Amino acid sequence: MAAERSLIFEKTGNIAKIYFNRPKDYNALNKDMAKRLDAVVTELETSKDIRAVIITGSGDKAFMSGTDVKELKERTVLDNVDIISYRHSIFYRLENLGIPTIAAINGYAYGGGCEISMLCTFRFAAKNAELGQLEINLGMMPGGGGTQRLARLVGKSTAAELLLTGKTITADEALQIGLVNKVFAQNKLMEECEAFAGEIANKSQVAVKLILNALNKGLETDVYTGLFIEMLSASLCFSSEDCKEGLAALLDKKKPS
Repeated sequence: MAAERSLIFEKTGNIAKIYFNRPKDYNALNKDMAKRLDAVVTELETSKDIRAVIITGSGDKAFMSGTDVKELKERTVLDNVDIISYRHSIFYRLENLGIPTIAAINGYAYGGGCEISMLCTFRFAAKNAELGQLEINLGMMPGGGGTQRLARLVGKSTAAELLLTGKTITADEALQIGLVNKVFAQNKLMEECEAFAGEIANKSQVAVKLILNALNKGLETDVYTGLFIEMLSASLCFSSEDCKEGLAALLDKKKPS
């Protein structure tokens, strides 16, 4: 019997879905899954049709439980440098696609799973979901962006508490600290993500890409440079055909097509 794919990529209309598909291993990230994710990101980078991406885990237990610990045993320092650098590259490209990404956190999001959720534009969690950076409990530290993105989302002090205690938090606690956007019953999670993705997909693709670029690049620099990026992006946006159509519809008291 052929082994199941560790990652499933589906497209329905202008919305794509990525499933981490190792439910028996709580969707742990291994080499094969990383390679497949790399290929999917490459496809999305050249896509002209996809306007939103939903990322979730197969099964009802885990979004992703982190790196497959079985692959950690034999790694040398140089192996770790290569693997972490490779995954950083994939994650950064996924974060900067210019396409809104929605993490549908359907269960455990530990370690690398929490890190992948944080690079998404939005995080919607099931009521039963748990999130955490548990690496310190194993004498390790995050290697997928956890020390950087977590602080940007929840602040340095709260990030330090989560990183240095290695504790898990519930979906409701994650909502309270701003780590997730919304919480839903598990049986409603994908339905809500799909509806939200559809809403965003109907917006101007030009405006969406420019807004995401300004947000992401602005957070990587000082406010003054960020404002300069916004000025350039807004100037491009205002001259786009989408903007011209929107303004004409507004003046004619019609809805843009």
